[in-house]
Amino acid sequence: MEHIFGKHQSPIDISKPIKSDLPDLSFKYKATQCKPHDNHYSIEIQYDNQSLLYIGDHEFHLLQFHFHTPAEHSFDGQQHPMIAHLVHKNTHGFYAVIAVIVDEGKVNPYLQKLIGNLEDSISFDATNLLPSNTSGYYYYHGSLTTKPYSENVHWIILKDSITASKEQIAHFEKVMHHNARELQPAFDRVVRYRD
Repeated sequence: MEHIFGKHQSPIDISKPIKSDLPDLSFKYKATQCKPHDNHYSIEIQYDNQSLLYIGDHEFHLLQFHFHTPAEHSFDGQQHPMIAHLVHKNTHGFYAVIAVIVDEGKVNPYLQKLIGNLEDSISFDATNLLPSNTSGYYYYHGSLTTKPYSENVHWIILKDSITASKEQIAHFEKVMHHNARELQPAFDRVVRYRD
């Protein structure tokens, strides 16, 4: 089948990444009043304050975060049960998506706060969606995984994951169903990483 979107589509399978000298990540998130919303595709939370991500010296504003079950992107063909996407944008119109893998494990009180207050206004700090170690990540240039599939996205997939209980993941899946886009051809793109 002809690939109609271009050659930088996401998600892809991460295989044989190349270790590289990638920039540091710096998260300057603040708690904000927000409303976890079921948009019939995902559970999405709009962020409305000056929470920032720095990729080296490049500044991106956090717009929103949402979830996918199962996880978009796979690793040597292996897929995780869930993932969080923290979507940022800079003043030049480029996106940076921080992808945080959610593995089955201990109950996550911060995800529970979202589950327990769907459609209600809550105070939430997106810092709580990040693993304790954010220095290691995979990087490649790709696209949005929803329409219009724009190919102007810096994908940063953190190597360390967070956990949620089996019941929590099942709850997200019940609300969102299987909302991961199918894997796209990598073509000649190289995935780089740092530890």
